[in-house]
Amino acid sequence: MENHYWVQYSGGTNLDPSFPGAQPGQVFGTSPSTFQTVPSNLQHTITFEVDAEEYSQASQAFAQNGFSSTPVINQSFATATLVGKPVTIGQLVSSNGFSGLSISDTNNTYTPYLNIGEDPNYPTNDDEITGTSFQETLTSFPLGSTVLTA
Repeated sequence: MENHYWVQYSGGTNLDPSFPGAQPGQVFGTSPSTFQTVPSNLQHTITFEVDAEEYSQASQAFAQNGFSSTPVINQSFATATLVGKPVTIGQLVSSNGFSGLSISDTNNTYTPYLNIGEDPNYPTNDDEITGTSFQETLTSFPLGSTVLTA
């Protein structure tokens, strides 16, 4: 038999959304115990994951597979903690490069972040989670480029 859960409110009135047509107070099982706070292992969660997918010319030339994927941010939350809060996923980008007589090089560094809005009147109080920075290298040097594809 599967576990079956329902909500009680206002002094113990049962509300069971699992059965169409169920009326407030109607019971479809027996409760061996109750809890005031839902245990974390029973809470619905949402996970935000950002992967950096790269193509490497050198890897393609020597290993026959130029693509690789690396998770750069992975964060889970109890869904209830995000109700009514805006969630933003973004990247901070910085670039630097040089150019010589016959070779040029540009490095783009990406830093992923996840921002959870707390109070629209005080955005400085928002929660921000920073992921792992990663780079893209664009160069005229043979087989030297690593390009982000996703």
